[in-house]
Amino acid sequence: MIGWIVMSAAAAVLAAAAILKAVDAAANRLEWPTGPVLLRWRIPVGLAVTGEVLAAVAVVVAPGRWTAAAVLAGAYGVLALAAHTLRGSQCACFGALGGRVTTWHVAADVAVIPVVAAAAALAGPAPAIPLRAGMVAVITAAVAGTVTVLSRRRRRIVRDSTSDCLRHAHHVRVLTLKGCSGCEALLTLRGGRGGAVVWHQVTGDDDPYARDADGQFPCAIVVDDEGRALCPPVWGLADIDDLLDRQTALALDGAG
Repeated sequence: MIGWIVMSAAAAVLAAAAILKAVDAAANRLEWPTGPVLLRWRIPVGLAVTGEVLAAVAVVVAPGRWTAAAVLAGAYGVLALAAHTLRGSQCACFGALGGRVTTWHVAADVAVIPVVAAAAALAGPAPAIPLRAGMVAVITAAVAGTVTVLSRRRRRIVRDSTSDCLRHAHHVRVLTLKGCSGCEALLTLRGGRGGAVVWHQVTGDDDPYARDADGQFPCAIVVDDEGRALCPPVWGLADIDDLLDRQTALALDGAG
């Protein structure tokens, strides 16, 4: 049974990632790459979500352990190729709790393949489909819940690190980069909302603000009236949107 629990956990990670991406995409908070995602192919987020869901469902209904293991090996092999393609880029693999893709992500995806193979070797006959569905559902809820808690915790940390300096801010400088999907999403999300915000598109490494972003876009920096940073930079579409909302609210309170 332990083998099926391990394979159910691997399937649940796929399902949780799909759910979190879908939720954040619906709320316009997802920083999905606009360039190649898998080798030279651009993959829309809807296709990625569908693929992860189908892989998880296939494990639930698989007729035997080796079929389930083959599905998981294929799914994580594709994820490893995607992580290799996206190394150094931003990708919201688990929705708003995204970050820069590194070699660690590639290694983690590759490592799952021998793990599920070993799990299949240890697994007995396939449990009933309702039991497998229940295991995947419970673990999916646990993974999605954990990621949501971590995302909210990160949001609180960002709020704590910027709450005081935001009160003394002259404006917020938002750094963007041409072709950055998160930057385009942020511009769309903010629309015509108010607030003292200065948008600056970084043009290259010689741009005076390029170093401030540390290669990650979009990036928001709270500055004083002389343009000096008052607190650490903020990255991530959701965190920047929250920062700008708080900055606007403070400005309105001050005006009132």
